[in-house]
Amino acid sequence: MARVVDIFEAAVRRGASNGQAVLDLLDRGESVFAVLEGEQPAFATYRRERCERTTVSANGKVKEYTLPTIRAALAKPEDATGRATTRRTIELIEVACAALLKELHDPKKQTRQYLTSQDGPLAWGTDASDAAHADTVGAYATNDMCERVFGAYDAMLREHGTIGVAAASGETLVRLNGDFTRGAGHAIARRRKKARTEPPPVEDAVATRRPRRGATPEPAPAPAPAPAPAAAAGPRDGAFHNLTPNQQRSLVEFARRGTHLRRPFTSI
Repeated sequence: MARVVDIFEAAVRRGASNGQAVLDLLDRGESVFAVLEGEQPAFATYRRERCERTTVSANGKVKEYTLPTIRAALAKPEDATGRATTRRTIELIEVACAALLKELHDPKKQTRQYLTSQDGPLAWGTDASDAAHADTVGAYATNDMCERVFGAYDAMLREHGTIGVAAASGETLVRLNGDFTRGAGHAIARRRKKARTEPPPVEDAVATRRPRRGATPEPAPAPAPAPAPAAAAGPRDGAFHNLTPNQQRSLVEFARRGTHLRRPFTSI
């Protein structure tokens, strides 16, 4: 962390004195942490993959690279409105960098302890920094693994306003754990839905209908024949795809039959 903070401080210092330097950096497509890419192949790979991510326009016709498009819009805008606000953009960069620099040097903040320019006790190259670096090799550098659970759960509640607490918890954990994720080599082609020419069988509707209070439950339909063996699960497939076909069918059937017990309509 100490070395990263030193590099970041140097970049912020340049931006505070000359906002155009930041725009020039964006125009060249470079990173302030480029020196680390040559030393950390994994970081270089992440940077390359991040720059190669694409997005599709609202009309679904134009495919663009996300970061290069944003960098070009900031550094060299093509429209007249963008060019007219370039001067103001440079001023905002300088103001923001000056505020960040003040924050980094604040003696009340922990970040100052990692700065070489401030003679921080944990600065890069000190005995304490070297010892901490050796002790934390291979460890997570942030608490993202913990915080992402709360973020995903909050997003689930916001996206589905009527979802129950138990359902939101289960859905969040399933997504985070990738239980239904398919690894590489399992592409699923979309198929057009065919119009149904016949109504669903009556016995299916009766079997799935919730019995009235006090009424005798309808007998369950005869079990369907065992499905064909599923394709072998890959090393990156989720837990569900590593179950046997019978286990998968049993799990789905258990969830289907128990849905009305977990979330009765009278509790909405």
